[in-house]
Amino acid sequence: MDHVWTISASNADGMVELTLHAGPRPLVATLSEAEFASVENPLREVTDAVQRGEFSRVRLGTAFRNSIGRDPFQQVAIAPRQRGLFAWWVDCAYVVIGLSFAAGHHSPWRFAGYAFAVVAFGDLVGHGLRRARRLMR
Repeated sequence: MDHVWTISASNADGMVELTLHAGPRPLVATLSEAEFASVENPLREVTDAVQRGEFSRVRLGTAFRNSIGRDPFQQVAIAPRQRGLFAWWVDCAYVVIGLSFAAGHHSPWRFAGYAFAVVAFGDLVGHGLRRARRLMR
């Protein structure tokens, strides 16, 4: 049961967090200690179904509804992907445009061109770091 379920210790409110690791995303339920004590059979049934490769979200909800009167499970939210200001190829173009603008103009416009290039380069570096982090997972 330990590779299918993760059970957290009860907190000060007397609630237990139960996480099911089956399917594409984990499912999390928060149960009172009394509810948790009464769901032993559904836990075993779901564990057996997962090990046989027959897990069903509908059967999970039905088993818990029959046992405690409700379906407490919700999908764990996944953080949305972070995006940069622009696409990476636009950042490359903006760096070139900013540097060429800085090289062709005088004092106040030169600063604006460098600033434009620096912002685009920073966004390009951010794209690279996010990509590297995704590849390291």
